[in-house]
Amino acid sequence: MFDVLHFVEDLDLPDGMTARRDCPVCRGFKTFTASNREGFLVWNCYKAGCRLHGGVKTHMTAEDVRAKLAGKQSKEGKLFERPDYIVPIGANRAAQAWLQQWCLDVELMWDVREDRIVFPIYNDGAMVDATGRAVGNRMPKWKRYGNSSVPYVVGDTRQAVVVEDCISAAVVAQEVVGATGIGIMGTSLSLEQKNFLRDRNFSRIVVALDADALPKTIAMAKELQNAASSIKVLKLNNDLKYRDTEDLNRLENMIWN
Repeated sequence: MFDVLHFVEDLDLPDGMTARRDCPVCRGFKTFTASNREGFLVWNCYKAGCRLHGGVKTHMTAEDVRAKLAGKQSKEGKLFERPDYIVPIGANRAAQAWLQQWCLDVELMWDVREDRIVFPIYNDGAMVDATGRAVGNRMPKWKRYGNSSVPYVVGDTRQAVVVEDCISAAVVAQEVVGATGIGIMGTSLSLEQKNFLRDRNFSRIVVALDADALPKTIAMAKELQNAASSIKVLKLNNDLKYRDTEDLNRLENMIWN
C-alpha cells in the first residue's frame, strides 16, 4: 500500500504552508494538496472518485516557532494562512450543486461560514491566497481572502489566456487544448500581475476579458506588449465561462495559429 504519510513528510512543508502536487494515488494532475498547520499535517485529493485524505499530528521546528512569533513575511506580503472555515468540499449539497452547474474539474474548497466556493491560488507550488465565489445572493459575489495579487492560474503551458475570473480561467484550461487560464479577478492589471506574466515567459498571451469589456481588453493587450512575443485580443460573443462554442473555437485557433 502506498505510504501517503511518507510522501507528505518528504515535502518538508514549513508551518503555515500548503503544497500542490499530482496525486500519488490516482495520478490526477495537481489535484493533491498537503498543508502544515501549527503541528498538523493534513492532505487531500480533490479529483472526483479519489478518496485520498487524512491528517496526522507532527511537530513545529524551532525555526518554525521563531518565524511565527516574528510574523515572518513572504515575498507577496504577510504569509497566507488558510482560515479554518475553508475546508474540503466533501458532500456539501450546495457546493456539489454548484460544481454540477459549472462542470469544473479543478481543485476547489468550501467556505462554511459564508457559503462560498473557494479557488486556492498557488505560486511556485505554495498556496499564497484564495478567492471565494458566493453561492447564492451574498455580496460581494467574489471575495479575496489574502493580500496577494498573484492571479489564479490553471494549466502549465506557454500559451496564456488572460480572463476576468476564476471560473473562466478553469473553463479555458479544460476546453482549449494547450491553453493556460489566468484569472486576474477584474479588468485591470496590478504591477505584480504584470510582472508575473512577464516572468512566466509565455510565448503567446491572448487577452479575453468578458464580452462587455472590449475597450479594457484592448487596453490591457497594449500594457502587455513586452510580456510575450505574441499578444492577441479576442472579442467574445459571451463570457468564456458560458462555453460559447464559437468563442472557444476562435480562441483555440488563436492559440495555435
